[in-house]
Amino acid sequence: MRLRLAAAFAATLLPTQVGAQAQASPDTTRLEEIVVSASRHRSSVRLLGVSADAISADELAARGVWRLEQALSLIPGTGIVRTGTPGGVASGFMRGTNSNHTLLLIDGIRVSDANLLPGSLLGGFELASGDRVEVVRGPQSTLYGGAAIGGVIAVDQDHQSEPRGLTSSLMAGSFSTYRGQVGGRWNTGRLDLAADVSFVDTENERPFNPYDQRTESVRLSHATTDRLTLAVSFRGLQQSYTSPGDVRTSNTTPVGRTTFDHQLATASAEYRITPRWTSRLVTGWQHYFLRGTSRFNGGDEFVSRLAARRWVADWQHRVTPGGPLAVAFGVNAEWTAVENGDDDRDERLRAGYVEVEARPAADLRLSAGLRADDYSTFRSAVTGRVALAWLVVPSTKLRASVGTGFLPPSLSDRYGSAFQNPNPTIQPERSTGWDLGADWYAPGGAASVGVTVFENRLRDLIGFESAEFPDLGRSINVSRARTRGLEVSGRAALDRLDLRAGYAFVSAKSLDETDPSLARLIRRPRHTISADLLWRLTDRLSAGAGVTAALDREDSDFNQFPSPRIDPGDYADVRVSGRFALTADLGARLAIENLFDHRYEEVYGFPALGRRLLVGLAVGR
Repeated sequence: MRLRLAAAFAATLLPTQVGAQAQASPDTTRLEEIVVSASRHRSSVRLLGVSADAISADELAARGVWRLEQALSLIPGTGIVRTGTPGGVASGFMRGTNSNHTLLLIDGIRVSDANLLPGSLLGGFELASGDRVEVVRGPQSTLYGGAAIGGVIAVDQDHQSEPRGLTSSLMAGSFSTYRGQVGGRWNTGRLDLAADVSFVDTENERPFNPYDQRTESVRLSHATTDRLTLAVSFRGLQQSYTSPGDVRTSNTTPVGRTTFDHQLATASAEYRITPRWTSRLVTGWQHYFLRGTSRFNGGDEFVSRLAARRWVADWQHRVTPGGPLAVAFGVNAEWTAVENGDDDRDERLRAGYVEVEARPAADLRLSAGLRADDYSTFRSAVTGRVALAWLVVPSTKLRASVGTGFLPPSLSDRYGSAFQNPNPTIQPERSTGWDLGADWYAPGGAASVGVTVFENRLRDLIGFESAEFPDLGRSINVSRARTRGLEVSGRAALDRLDLRAGYAFVSAKSLDETDPSLARLIRRPRHTISADLLWRLTDRLSAGAGVTAALDREDSDFNQFPSPRIDPGDYADVRVSGRFALTADLGARLAIENLFDHRYEEVYGFPALGRRLLVGLAVGR
């Protein structure tokens, strides 16, 4: 530990070639968010018929956001819930759907599905220099296949961000927490390079609760000609987390340890065949390893292990034949090999998709898409989506979309494992969702407000059917559910102030539960509120303040059988931060989270951290 800290501190004091001011000169900002994941090509949010948000790399850097879950807390409707302290699993209940219904895309590659749950990635993923975050809500299986029922979270390089040269930082604070980072981004016109290495170590607040993490990221793109761009990337994440368990458990030896190792490598080529025809090929390799150990009342140690390898190829074309028409189409192939305990299975996927976009009038945009996914482990799934965006007046847009989604059963669900019997007739989970919304944009683009109402109908949800010991249970299709609600988001960037705010109301319930008191789906707060303000007081000093609140919650106490429903209470987590440029290239940082030391549990039985302070130095901008 001491050696790592010394090395990180030495890196913090390295000289850099960055000579610009530590804070950008203040002015009125035009908020023109560009997203890719909503349509598979660069589109302005103003022209989309779906509900989408994007946070640029420059904004993330200005707000001091380095964790993915921090970024998602700025966007309404994502529904991120974590089991206690840093290192715990984070689950996304986007629009009230299940935690495995949100697809995670990294560098254009699907890295989560029914076999590879995104909880450890969401809980530990650190953003690299030049990363941007996009969120598209509602069924997106027509574009991305399985697991995109609630929506899509995408992380990719922001080619529009400002290259920052070498940056490094070291922060330390409460609960023996240390974080170090060295990296940067350089652009020479045709060549774009970004590289990062970071670490986090903390003891957290409870005994036997340490967490340590390492991340690495390298991305290189080269515009070899005006028509051809080549890119390669690699990301690595290694983390170890010790959990003291549920604070109310009857287990006398609850301490468990989880190790997680994730690597992702991609290579892509984008070629402009003609001025109206662009082709893009993306290939990827993913390694996913998760190992957990636990013990009950001093008994034998229980070990679970999940390892997977995935190879992906996605070949996409976009053609604009002229006039008010554009067509995007492509094919997708994946091969996934999964080792779950002693079981070794593999799955192959072949898919094709097409989306047609029409502009019958200058202020009207229509899109319709269709996708077919064919799995080697069960029959094919076909999904569709239509969307409309109507710019009623230059400052106001109305939009609507309806789509279908699905989640295939995992290999364990279908073929069984050491812990469950097979069920060869199990079906994919399916959904139909719609939303209606309106967006208002201030003249000059300095502010925007969006309002959306939505509903999702889910069927064939997969649950577990228990059996009498020593027989094993199995996964079966058991229920239907409905989620509906309202989302409100706002953004304003005026002079030295930059504000993001959001509110979401979610009603999520089972349609098959005969006991009304158990019909509500747990861990979906009815009301969530978020706000984050960045204030550039001077060219050298900036301050930030934010809040995340959840109201009207319900959870289950799994230490009792049958598990009763409980009210874990409302909570609000307030954070403040500050940056001061000591010189053009050296700055001091301060961050306080849970400012009022509010004691709460996002997941019942797993307390969040109390007040925590981090201070440090940063070199570069």
